[in-house]
Amino acid sequence: MTADHEELHGDIAEYQTSDPIPEVSSDTSVRPHGSIIDNRDGNTLLARLERATVGGRELSIASAFFSLEGLAMLGPTLANYERIRILFGDDASARERQSLLALLRDRSDAELLQRRATEPTLAALRPAAELFARGRVEARCYTERKFHAKAYLITRPDLYPSELGILGSGNFTRPGLTQNIELNTELTLEQTAQLHAWYEERWAEAEHEVVTDALYGEILRQIELYDPYLLYLKALLAWGSQQVAPALSEPSEIVQALDPHQEHGFRRVLKLIESHHGCMLCDGVGLGKSYIALAVMERYCREGRNVLLIAPKSILDASWSYYLSTYLDEYLDGWGGIRAIATTELGFVSEEKAAKQRSAESPNVRKRWADLRRWSRSADLVIVDESHNFRTQAANRYGNLLRLLRPHQSRRKNILLLSATPINTSYIDLANQLALIAGDSGRVAGWSAPQLRKLAAGLDDRSSQRGNLTMASLQLSSTPDQHLNRVLETVLIQRSRKTVEGLARSVGKEVRFPTRNDPRTLEIVIGDEHPAYRDLIDLARRLFEPTASYISDLQAKRKNRRNRSYSRRQPSAQKGIKFAAYLTEQYRRTPERAEKAEHDEAYLAGLVFVNALKQLESSPAAFQGILQSLGLGLLARLRHVFGDETRTVSEEHQEWIRMPIEPTVAAVDPNGDNDTAESEDLDEIQISGGSLDASGDETDAWLTDAVRSRALGRKLAAFQEPEYDTSRWRADIEDDLQLLREIHTATIKARRNPDPKLLQVLKAIREIVDRGQRLLIFTQSRRTAEYLERELREQLKSEAVARIDSHVVHARQAIIHAFCPNYNPRPDPWPPSVPERLDILISTDVLSEGVNLQDADVILSYDIHWNPVRLIQRIGRVDRRIDPERTPPDHRFDIINVLPPEEIDGIIGLVSSVEDRTIKISRTLGLDVSFFKTTDPAGNLKEFNAQADGDTSPLEEAHNTYARLIAHPLPEEHAAAVERIPPGAFGAWAEAPEDGVFAMFTLQADDTRESLDRFEDLIGKVILAAYLDGEGITTDPGAILTILSRTVPNVRSALPTDETRLSRILASIRDHIRSEYASREMPGIIRLRLECWMEWRKS
Repeated sequence: MTADHEELHGDIAEYQTSDPIPEVSSDTSVRPHGSIIDNRDGNTLLARLERATVGGRELSIASAFFSLEGLAMLGPTLANYERIRILFGDDASARERQSLLALLRDRSDAELLQRRATEPTLAALRPAAELFARGRVEARCYTERKFHAKAYLITRPDLYPSELGILGSGNFTRPGLTQNIELNTELTLEQTAQLHAWYEERWAEAEHEVVTDALYGEILRQIELYDPYLLYLKALLAWGSQQVAPALSEPSEIVQALDPHQEHGFRRVLKLIESHHGCMLCDGVGLGKSYIALAVMERYCREGRNVLLIAPKSILDASWSYYLSTYLDEYLDGWGGIRAIATTELGFVSEEKAAKQRSAESPNVRKRWADLRRWSRSADLVIVDESHNFRTQAANRYGNLLRLLRPHQSRRKNILLLSATPINTSYIDLANQLALIAGDSGRVAGWSAPQLRKLAAGLDDRSSQRGNLTMASLQLSSTPDQHLNRVLETVLIQRSRKTVEGLARSVGKEVRFPTRNDPRTLEIVIGDEHPAYRDLIDLARRLFEPTASYISDLQAKRKNRRNRSYSRRQPSAQKGIKFAAYLTEQYRRTPERAEKAEHDEAYLAGLVFVNALKQLESSPAAFQGILQSLGLGLLARLRHVFGDETRTVSEEHQEWIRMPIEPTVAAVDPNGDNDTAESEDLDEIQISGGSLDASGDETDAWLTDAVRSRALGRKLAAFQEPEYDTSRWRADIEDDLQLLREIHTATIKARRNPDPKLLQVLKAIREIVDRGQRLLIFTQSRRTAEYLERELREQLKSEAVARIDSHVVHARQAIIHAFCPNYNPRPDPWPPSVPERLDILISTDVLSEGVNLQDADVILSYDIHWNPVRLIQRIGRVDRRIDPERTPPDHRFDIINVLPPEEIDGIIGLVSSVEDRTIKISRTLGLDVSFFKTTDPAGNLKEFNAQADGDTSPLEEAHNTYARLIAHPLPEEHAAAVERIPPGAFGAWAEAPEDGVFAMFTLQADDTRESLDRFEDLIGKVILAAYLDGEGITTDPGAILTILSRTVPNVRSALPTDETRLSRILASIRDHIRSEYASREMPGIIRLRLECWMEWRKS
């Protein structure tokens, strides 16, 4: 007899009578609370059953609700019984064996899962398993009628009384045994006898419903050590099911026509939108994002829901109009289907801003307000193509899109963002797009829009402090912030080419791409034989450079918001352009600071500075144009502030400012020379790069137009005496005009001589056309495009040359077809000015997005865009999927990047600027950025990624593995084994590649309105976590699934090493995950449900 039993044996029996019965021992247990057992103050049903176990031979249980947790709670005390009978049913409606067993499993899974929090391997359930194995337990389920009984009968022949009965409300579950306020009572001898008779009758009635083996199987299911491979499959299937919607039972023609990666991407988009109300589809350029979006649009339209498509106008015209009319024409008849608008249609001033500024807007703007309200009411899904155009929170278009996305009648809208290059210059670009998914009051992966922007701002601050990132940092496939990584894993789809090829192979298909030859560079050299150009560059450097450091200092203060010390200082006294027109805050007389306005002006001045010198690198024609545009802007500002007082100054500079740039140039847009893929809102236009033509307009007319086009009335509304020193400002602007004219004169002198850049590039072009290859030339300047078209037609008379920029509209589709007939429809009617075949196509960046140009053999960037995103987009016009029936499968193409001469590169740091932004993009999304030159002593071209086409990230490899698993289902025995794994299941992997512990959880939330509204996209989310010895805890699913993928089928689990230590590690993993979510302001709402876990041991 154990010490506990001896202690209990000394107690006074409840049922002892005055007449001793020497041959039978009496019950030694005491009822300190009387015969009532109510689970209060330690008076639990469990405690009473444990005390009554002493001397017990047979335990008979009748319970409406039954859980294996009850057996675990009694634990070792069950070993005293020679026979245990369990009779259970349900007090609701279930009266079939399988239903009752299913209820038992669900109830046991839930209750035992709670136990695993402190006893992960359920050691207390093993004694019950031993009793079943020895045949000492019998179980039946009662199916005659609803079974509402809760009774316990203990037979103990060596004690008095020989039978003890307990009857009441307590089920054989954790709540019934210890938690609920119950009403149970110990029975008298007579009542116990009656209970015995009643139990035997019910037991006999259930003689055909024996479920002993089934219960034993359920116990083994809970305590079994599971094969590591099966736990891996459970994790992969659970994680993957949250990433991809199931295949459609009746896919449409569009879906059936998709390539494997597109069909997989389509289902991922549907799943992420369903779970999170939004998705960012950021596959690399040329991988067919538009077709995925088409399939999503069709799905919505078939369900009677409305889709609003927002895209740059150039892409609407060149691509989307054809896609929609070809595949979804039946849904284009007004609402009840698809509405497509250009990005610029959202660039108007909002109602809120107009009211705040108390400005009267035009009827056209008021119509836009009404359109926005109508779109907001009607749209169920908003698709934004080239979503990086919505990266600026302060822009009109961004604010209007955010208003459009607001819930209508409590119905939250869904959004699909498409962009191969979501980051342009900073992490805040990405955060602002993610914030569109979150909306005004929603969240993405638990993070609100302000929190996302705060994360991004912190990353940008750290990046700027580090300066250029090292090449070694490119090995990282994620951001430096784990929180942002988790957000991206939640709503981002971004596959490399290798991932796409792997998905195709997983279903026995192939996706073909052209072969990209190693990039080449043409480094322009300006030798002594071009003194006019050398003199021009030297003059520009001397006159622009003094202000450069001043502007850089202002920008640095603008970025460093924590630096509260600020002293206004003037530009260098050295002779140079002061940019006075753009830095009005430097002329404020009053002492109070206007830091935001001052820093914003510095940013604008910096753009003007960089763009002016970038035009010098592009072409002499472009530089002439920017100089004249700058001069026009200065005169316009003088005119607005001083009126007719500056007429003499205007007349003095009118001749050079209005000088024709090319004799063949058509009418020029005064608002800009840079042809971007999508022009900005009026309040986003930072510089003006064009000039007026020599049309003979009077000075008053063209200056008035310049004032209006630049919105100077608003920008300079408060610039007046005595608050500002307008006289000094005017004198500095007049000085700037004189210096600009000096540079302009040097530019005209240089243009009278051969262009050294064109000469060197022309040599390479001749070699290309002599090989019969099609050549695609990109430039960021419309002036340069016009200049190249004229020069190439003159120099290469036998070649068909055409140009596309923002002014080429009606003939654009014909030009594209003539250059790339295999991938673009032929327009009807055909414009007679366009030849049937083009050999050379010159384009600004209006064609850098959303256009198929796979027929090109060579792509040449005549100038390197300051933004590396644009370079990626340029290459993507050619580096796209090819159709083997249209293009030879061995099709190759060349990349040639024309790099600026050292003299110009030294002024603006162009190449280093490109490299810094490229690295930031690669760190975040793993973009294919193998197109640029890196700064090294040899000046060689290098790959930024390990391989030109980008390695498949661990996360995307996990997606591929899941896709293969779905395409080729598991063997039946494996599928059945995974299905029976209970929540919280455990196993040990004896030959793992790492030492540690793996665990999978799902997020559960309190059933409150707050949890449903704020964190609906997190409820049920699968979290994979791992503790690695010596490294700590990670929640990177790609890395974890990569390790788990090395498990081997049919290799049994090892025995755990130290359950106490494993339990502590599991607890630390829980705490780590809770700490991650605590930063999202929800520690008390979200709970972690353990699904499975595993010990990893190398040996």
